[in-house]
Amino acid sequence: MKLRVVLISIIITVLLCSCNNAGHTNKTNIESINVQDKLIVANNIEIEGRKYESILYCFEGKEIRVLSLTTKESTLIIPSRINGYPVTKIGGDYNNKEMGEKWYSIEQEFSPWLNNKQQYLEQIVVLEGVREIMPSTFYRVKAKEIILPESLEVIRNSAFSNSQAEKVVLKGKDTDLERSAFSGATLKEIAFPDEFRGKIEQYCFEDSGLEKFYWPSYTGNPKNKMKYSVFRNCKNLREIIFPENQEHIYIPRNSFLGCESLEKLEFPATTKKVTYDHNSYADNYKMGVGILVFKGKNTKVVGCEYDGQGDYKFITVSKIVAPKDSKAIKFAKGALKIGYMAKWLQEDIEAGNPQYNYSEGYEPYIKLVSLDYKEI
Repeated sequence: MKLRVVLISIIITVLLCSCNNAGHTNKTNIESINVQDKLIVANNIEIEGRKYESILYCFEGKEIRVLSLTTKESTLIIPSRINGYPVTKIGGDYNNKEMGEKWYSIEQEFSPWLNNKQQYLEQIVVLEGVREIMPSTFYRVKAKEIILPESLEVIRNSAFSNSQAEKVVLKGKDTDLERSAFSGATLKEIAFPDEFRGKIEQYCFEDSGLEKFYWPSYTGNPKNKMKYSVFRNCKNLREIIFPENQEHIYIPRNSFLGCESLEKLEFPATTKKVTYDHNSYADNYKMGVGILVFKGKNTKVVGCEYDGQGDYKFITVSKIVAPKDSKAIKFAKGALKIGYMAKWLQEDIEAGNPQYNYSEGYEPYIKLVSLDYKEI
């Protein structure tokens, strides 16, 4: 234990001495120090020509993980290399107890990316080369816009939870967004690249400030791309914009539970097929989208199974609006919806306890009635 403390003290002392001897500018270029499983700390530094107040990082093999980086500038640029070594990961706790405790103490104070609680950055730009943003990395960070690189492979669980960022620009077509990645964030908008193929896991935007969402233009089987309850309790969400010329748009289970400002979904005339999975909506429980609008005549509608019948003529909305003689109207004329749902069932859904598919056993607690429709 004493040896660990002495070694860390030597590293920090060497860094501080370098700062004090850099022409009285209190600046270091971070010399080639490759110490495995140890934190490296420096203040008033320069990396790739940019000045920073402080940095906290560690080596993982011959790659670097940056755990904290601050600047006095309005834009924080997270570099792709430090003294020749590639930066491939950002933030997160660490399997080394000492590092984990240090990270936790910084995170709890305010944010590893801010000088103080009052700092509000214009931009955070993550440069190309970074592959992974670790859990809770940008927790409570304050920035108007965050730009993420094409090289990014995954945004881990809760990476941006409770962050105060208005917009996130995602450049990677294959970036996966894990569970609760943006939960509780003040995020108003997230921009995906064309032909986005990444996965969006459950509760990804739960309780966030999203106002408008551009649905990714998925190809192939969309059921493997977006999980359930992605937009749960997004109370400011007012519009979902679906892309043109989609073969199949899949709306996962309980996608819009608690989205009280989202009244309808509109599907372009060029959409070939829409599958609407079990969502929690009844005439006496209006906690999701109530109306589906189909602009074209040839969009096939697939509802969800009820009581093992397998005919998919059951759908959890109040009304379908579509052109006369369209496939959507033909579906609506033979479809059923939930006219009544028992109170205890509503409470269980809101608590997130069951994942109901309204199969055998729920007949006493829900009442099915004919679906409403309107021809246009």
